[in-house]
Amino acid sequence: MKKYLVISIVIIAIALVAMIFFFERNRKPVVGILFPIDSATAYSDRMAGALIAIKSLPDSVKFVDIDFKSSDLSTVISKSIKSGIRYFVTFLTSSQASELRNVLNGKDVILVDSQVTNPVVINEIKDFYTISPTDTIQASAIADYIHAKNYKNILIIKGDQNPIYENYLSSRIASDLHNYGINSIITDANQSLNAAADCVVLVMSSNRVIEIMPQIRSRYGMIPVIGSDWTLDQTLLNSQLSNGMIVTCFADLANLSKSFKELLYKIKMFPDSPMLLAYNAVIVTFLLAKNGVRADDAEKFLDSHAFLGSNGEFTFSNKSASSKIYFYRISGESLTLLGSWR
Repeated sequence: MKKYLVISIVIIAIALVAMIFFFERNRKPVVGILFPIDSATAYSDRMAGALIAIKSLPDSVKFVDIDFKSSDLSTVISKSIKSGIRYFVTFLTSSQASELRNVLNGKDVILVDSQVTNPVVINEIKDFYTISPTDTIQASAIADYIHAKNYKNILIIKGDQNPIYENYLSSRIASDLHNYGINSIITDANQSLNAAADCVVLVMSSNRVIEIMPQIRSRYGMIPVIGSDWTLDQTLLNSQLSNGMIVTCFADLANLSKSFKELLYKIKMFPDSPMLLAYNAVIVTFLLAKNGVRADDAEKFLDSHAFLGSNGEFTFSNKSASSKIYFYRISGESLTLLGSWR
C-alpha cells in the first residue's frame, strides 16, 4: 500500500511539473505601456500610435496599460518590475528618463522610449533604448538647415519644462552654428526678447510655443521660426499660432500606408512625429518580448535587425534608431516638406 502511495505521489509530482512547464512555456510575455495620466491630452497622439501598432500585431504578446503621475514615475516602474514585467514602452522626456538610472540599472528589464533624445541620459541607463535620433544629430541637422538658408543672427529660445533636453540641445545648436561662423544667442522663454535676429529657434514643448509665439511675431514679424522635435504634436498642429512655423520631425509624414491614413481619419487626428515614433516603439518592444530577448542581449539584437515601422524599415545604432530628419512648414492644417537631412 505504501509502495503504491509513493508511486502515486511521484506521478502527481511529475504531472504538476509538466503542467507548470506547459503554462510557463505558453504564457504570453507582458509589455507594459506607461501612460502619464496627468498629461493625457498632450499625449493623445502617442497613445493613438501605440494602439494602431497593437491592433496590427498578433496576440502572442500581452500589452498592459500602466498609468502613472509624473511625480510617481520611479515608484510605478519599480512596482511593475516587481510584478514580473520585463519590457516597457514609454513616452518620457529626457529629464524624466534621467530619474530612472537607479530604477533600471542592474535589473533584467528593457525599456524602449519613443522620444528621449539626450545622448547622456540614453547612455547612462544600461538597458534604455530610443526610437528617436539623439540631440547631437538633431542639432547638426538644424545648424545645417540654418546655414543652407544663409541666416546670420539666430535667437535660440529654450523652455523650462524639460531642462536636460532644453539646455543640452540649445547649447549643441549654438556650438554647431558657431562652427559655421553664425552668430547665436540663447535666452530663456520667460525673458524679454531684445536680441536682433533674422531667425528664431525654439527648444521647448508645444504648449510653451503657443505661449511665446505672439511675443515673437510682435517683436520680429514673420521671420523664420524653427521648432525642435519636441514642439511638434497635436497641440501645435491644432493651433493657428503655429501657422508659418518650420518644425523638425523624425518621421516622413507623407509616406504613410493607406490603412494608416484611414485610421487617422476615423479618429480625426493629424499624423505627427510622436504618433509614428510611438508606433515604432511598440513594434520593436513586441519583437523583443516575443523573442524572449534578455536585457544583456538587447543591444546586440537591435543592432542586428531591421525593423518595419510606420515609414518602412529602420535600424538601430548606439542605442538609438537611425532615421532621417525632416523639416516641415506648417501651413494652416497642412504640412509642406522643405527638405530632409542625413
